[in-house]
Amino acid sequence: MTNTRSLPFKQTLWIGLVACLSACAPSTPEQRLLIDVNEKLITPLYTDLAVSSRDLASATATVCGDNRSLDTLQTPWRDVMTAWQKAQTIQFGPIREHNLAWEFQFWPDKKNLIAKKLRPLLSQAEQQTQQTLSQASVVTHGLPAMEYLLFDDSAKQRADDKARCALLTLMANNLATTSQQLQQQWQAYQPLLLSASPDNTEFPTEKHAVAVVIDSFLSQTEQMSGRKLTMALGLNTKSQRVNPYFLESWRSQHSKENLLANLAAIKSLMTEAGLSRYLAEQGQQALADNIQSALSDTQAQLTAMTQPLFEQMNQQNTETTAAVQQGLEALTRHFKVDIPNALGIQLGFNNNDGD
Repeated sequence: MTNTRSLPFKQTLWIGLVACLSACAPSTPEQRLLIDVNEKLITPLYTDLAVSSRDLASATATVCGDNRSLDTLQTPWRDVMTAWQKAQTIQFGPIREHNLAWEFQFWPDKKNLIAKKLRPLLSQAEQQTQQTLSQASVVTHGLPAMEYLLFDDSAKQRADDKARCALLTLMANNLATTSQQLQQQWQAYQPLLLSASPDNTEFPTEKHAVAVVIDSFLSQTEQMSGRKLTMALGLNTKSQRVNPYFLESWRSQHSKENLLANLAAIKSLMTEAGLSRYLAEQGQQALADNIQSALSDTQAQLTAMTQPLFEQMNQQNTETTAAVQQGLEALTRHFKVDIPNALGIQLGFNNNDGD
C-alpha cells in the first residue's frame, strides 16, 4: 500500500478542487467512486468515531465525578469500540502515516501485556497525568486497556474505583483527542484521494486510488479471516487447540459485535460508497452480487448466534464459528483475487503480508 507523504500542492488549491469535484458531476466512474468513498464512507466513519470518543470522555468525567458505578461506562465503551471497528477498515492516509491504529487498539495480545503493563500503573494511578500516560507503552492507551479496567474482575479486585477512574479518565481523554486529530487530518488529506494526477505522488491515477481503497479493505478482510477467529480456533497454531482468550475483546464479550461492525463497513463500501455500482459499470455485476451474498450470509450467521463467541468456544461449540470463518475467507478471496482481476488493478503491500 502506498505510504503517505506530504505533497507539493498548495492546500488552498486542493480545497478548491475538492469543492469543485463534490459540486460538479464526476467525469469518470472512478472519480464518482472515490468521491462517494470519501463523502459516504470515510468521512462519516471518522466523524462517528470522534463523536463517540468524545461522548465516552464526557461520560467518564461525569461518572467518576459523581462516584457512580463504573459499570455505567461499559455501554459508551462499546459504542466507541463499534465505531473503531468500522473505521479500522480505512488503512491508508493519516491513520497509517501517524501510526494511530495502535492508539485505539493494541491487539492481538498473545502474552496478556495489557494486564501486565496496567497493574503497575494502577498502583500509582493517581500520580499519572496525560503526559505520563502518553509516554507509557501504547499498550496502556486504547480501548483494550479501558476494557481491562471496566470488565476484568482481576482489575476490579486489584484497585478501587478511585484508582481505576484516574486511569480511565486519562485513557478516555486520549481517545477523544486522537479521534479528533484523525478526523481533522483526514479533512486535510482527502483532496489527495480526490485529485489523482501524474503530479500527485500518492495517487498518480484514479485507478491507482481505487486500488489503494481496495487494498485497504483487503487488509481488513485478511485480518478478519487470518486473526480474529483463527487464533482462537487454533487453526494457525501447532496445538490446534481452541482458546477463546485469543479472541478480540474477549473480556467484554464483544468479539461477535466487532466482526459485525467490520462487515457493516464493508457493506457500506459496496452499497453507499458504490463499489457494487462501479463493478457493474465495469461489466462485473455477477462479482458484485457474489460479494454481497457472501457478506449477507456471514452477517446472518453471526447475528443468529445466541451466545457470545467466547462462550461458544469455551464450550467447544465451534461448528457455527467455523462456518463464519469460511465466509470471511471467501470475502478475502474476493478482495485479494477476484476484484483485482476483474478491474485490472494491482494491489500493493499491506499490513498483513508476511503474517
